[in-house]
Amino acid sequence: MHLYPSTIRVITLITLTSPLIHSGATQVLECVREVLEYNPGQWDQFCVFRSISPSLQELNFFPNNADNVAFINSTIPSLPENFYIQFTNLKVLLVQNIGLITLTITDSMQIVYAQHNLIHTLIINGGKKMTMLYLQNNPITTMQNITHNLTGLQILDVSHTSITSETDNTIDFVMFATMPNLTELNLAHVDANYVENEAQLTLPNLKILNLSGNIITASNFDLSVFRSLPSLEELYLSDTALPHLSISNMRDDFPALQRIHLEGNDFKCDFLQSLLVHLKEQQVEVLATSRKCYLGYEKIEGMCCKRDITNIGNTLPTITDNINPTVPSVPKDSPSLPKEGLPPPSDYTFYIILGAIVMAVLFLSVACYWLLKYIIMKYKGRISVPDRDGLDDL
Repeated sequence: MHLYPSTIRVITLITLTSPLIHSGATQVLECVREVLEYNPGQWDQFCVFRSISPSLQELNFFPNNADNVAFINSTIPSLPENFYIQFTNLKVLLVQNIGLITLTITDSMQIVYAQHNLIHTLIINGGKKMTMLYLQNNPITTMQNITHNLTGLQILDVSHTSITSETDNTIDFVMFATMPNLTELNLAHVDANYVENEAQLTLPNLKILNLSGNIITASNFDLSVFRSLPSLEELYLSDTALPHLSISNMRDDFPALQRIHLEGNDFKCDFLQSLLVHLKEQQVEVLATSRKCYLGYEKIEGMCCKRDITNIGNTLPTITDNINPTVPSVPKDSPSLPKEGLPPPSDYTFYIILGAIVMAVLFLSVACYWLLKYIIMKYKGRISVPDRDGLDDL
């Protein structure tokens, strides 16, 4: 998958000409050829400009027929018009982390890697050939220019942007319906609280969707919203603060789902166990990264979950009342702890908390006992109170 392009690496450097030529008062740039790893495991030759300063607006470029162009270790608010005029065959543009504020996309361009910039303005002159656009970590606030003009996109990464600031923190799949070829969509960490598809428009070819890092309001989150994504194979719902998922038969909502990411949510352990059983029955792989669990949480199949101390020894609840009846439940007389040996280290936290609660209850009980005894003794006259005559004698 291409959702997370890696840091650029250089494997070869071949200098063709001097990168900077002075001609009177004019500075003319010419690139050098380098082989870069622009995606994990993907290498290609680029025409590379290095260490370009903001004075680039006063620079000119030699005509060049290079397809792939990269700017590295540079600071460029925007690429000048002269650059696009001289690079008429430009197909792939790599401009990661160069302080870019304005990005221009021309008709010849097909792929743009522009992560970690300051882009808030996109100028699109054509763009019909664009298939991949990576805009992760940019202060973009609207999708309108992209969805209206780049309808041929197959991969779109707008994670860690502000695209929901003008939509009441809502992701509505209708905004991407103009991109029927879209196969990968990264919407992680865009400050979304709601996921909707009110128009019930379909994204027929979407296979990978990332919604991680959005604090989703559980009461308004219905998995039926994904029915408009019939080809979805991988779904990221990590770190969305969901306490539960209302699943009856997930194949109604996810007919093609193969993998799901659920770590970093607020599931109770008994619910998570039932959920994992259901997903396994539906042949959906649950992927999780190695994480440290916080106080009050334990790890089940690589995911942290919240232990519910009120359900110790009780049966494990199913996901919903209508969940697939083949999901097994634990018998009422089954103990919650292992029958043999000591509990695993992840259970120690629970017993510490339980011990603290017991000590607090005992302390309150003793305090109440002595308070009650004091009141009884006072009303029985065992605690003498000086009368008025006794006070006068003093």
